[in-house]
Amino acid sequence: MAVRTWMSCLVFLAACGADVPVGPDQTVLIDALTDVGSSDTTNDASLDVHDVPVDLCAAVTCDDGNACTADSCAGGLCQHAALVGPCSDLNPCTSGDVCQADICLPGAVTICTDGIACTADSCNPKSGCVFTPDASQCDDAKPCTQDSCTATGCTHGKSPSGCDDGDLCTADTCKSALCVHTPSTAACNDNNACTDDLCEGTCKHVNNQAKCTDANTCTTTDFCAAGVCVGGAPLICNDGKPCTADSCVPATGCAHAAIVDVCGNGKCGCGETVAVCPADCK
Repeated sequence: MAVRTWMSCLVFLAACGADVPVGPDQTVLIDALTDVGSSDTTNDASLDVHDVPVDLCAAVTCDDGNACTADSCAGGLCQHAALVGPCSDLNPCTSGDVCQADICLPGAVTICTDGIACTADSCNPKSGCVFTPDASQCDDAKPCTQDSCTATGCTHGKSPSGCDDGDLCTADTCKSALCVHTPSTAACNDNNACTDDLCEGTCKHVNNQAKCTDANTCTTTDFCAAGVCVGGAPLICNDGKPCTADSCVPATGCAHAAIVDVCGNGKCGCGETVAVCPADCK
């Protein structure tokens, strides 16, 4: 019993004692005493001692998010050693950034140029170089050209719209690099032959009495009345032939269908002969 009691006290003291770092790996060895053997109370019970390593940095995160420090852990404590050398300040508008006193200092300002004179060159700290086309840099002061800024520089294409005077009643054209504005009613055309189209700042449509066509070939001398084309006298389709039925089709005009009499009516009529109808044609 004396031995077991002494060992129990030893275990108690070991469990309550301070951890002592051992070796460069910064682990602690805990002496665990285990009673191995039978349950009798004799003094010959054997004791085993096992050293159990514990890593104090296993659950520690030391990353400080600073690219200019080397982060590490020792004995459960974080260490951040300053670095010297290139880094990135995450700004695409600088280059050659370097670490100084734990801080990433920006380097030289990025020069953005695309070599095209009509673009505004700038740098966006989030996206980098930006080249914005500016057509105003391409103005050649000629009203008959369309000035624009492209990937190859300024272009000056032909553009009659450059002569637009904003007047509905003129036809705007460009001749010999000069704008010409000719009076015109084209913008007011309502495609109605029975109205006169006028352009006097705004469009006007005045009814007339002009000759017209009502799209019916079976009428003649059509005329305009109240802005509408009215059919005149009917078309005469008589061809003077007794054996044709004369008629008029509005879409195509006069038609002349052959007439054939009925054999046996006692009359040798149209289309009948002795050979065809001997009863009527004797």
